[in-house]
Amino acid sequence: MTIQNAPPVFSLGQFFWKTLLFMPICFGVWYLTATLWTWPIAWVANAILQVLFPALIAGVEHVGTTLDIVTCLGDLAQYATNKTMAALVFTLNPLLYAYSLALYSAMLLASRRRILSAWLIDISILMAAIVFGVCFDVLKNIAFDLAPPGMSYPTGFSSWQLNLIGVGYQLGYLVLPAITPLILWVNANKTFFKRFFD
Repeated sequence: MTIQNAPPVFSLGQFFWKTLLFMPICFGVWYLTATLWTWPIAWVANAILQVLFPALIAGVEHVGTTLDIVTCLGDLAQYATNKTMAALVFTLNPLLYAYSLALYSAMLLASRRRILSAWLIDISILMAAIVFGVCFDVLKNIAFDLAPPGMSYPTGFSSWQLNLIGVGYQLGYLVLPAITPLILWVNANKTFFKRFFD
C-alpha cells in the first residue's frame, strides 16, 4: 500500500497570484491613510536631521501626504529674481519611499494566518527604511539640486560626504523600498523555506 504525501501547505504559485489580488486593496488603503502614517515619518526625520545637521535644517513639517523641508539657507533663486531673501523651503513626497508598506501587507495577506503580529513587528523596520530614504533625499536636494545654475549653497559637505549622500540616496530610493519587504517576508516564512529546500 502506498501512502501519498500530503499536499504542500504553501505554494509559491498561489502566493504570487494571491499577492497580485491583494495589492490593489493594500495600495488603496495605503494611499487613503497616507496622512496618518506620514506623520511619524516627518517626526522622526525632523529629529534626525535637526540633530545631525542643525546648521542646514530648521524643521520637517507634515503637510497632508507631503513633507515641507524648512532649511536654514536663503532662497537664492528668489534673491536672484526679486532681490529679497527668505528661508529656502522645499517639498518631498514620502510616498515614493513608502510603497513598501503596501507591498509587504499584500505579501503577508497572501501567505500568513498571523498577519497582524508579523506586520506590527516588521513595521518598524519598514518605517526606518522609509526615514532613511527621506533623510538622504533631503540631503541630496540641498547638496545638488536646489541652488540655481552657477550657484551653490555653503553646506560644508566634503567630497566624500557628497559621495556618501549620492550612494545613500540611490540606496534609499532604488533598493530599500523594493528589497526590504522581500527580506522581511522571507524571514517571516523561514519555516516554509526550510521545508522547501530540505
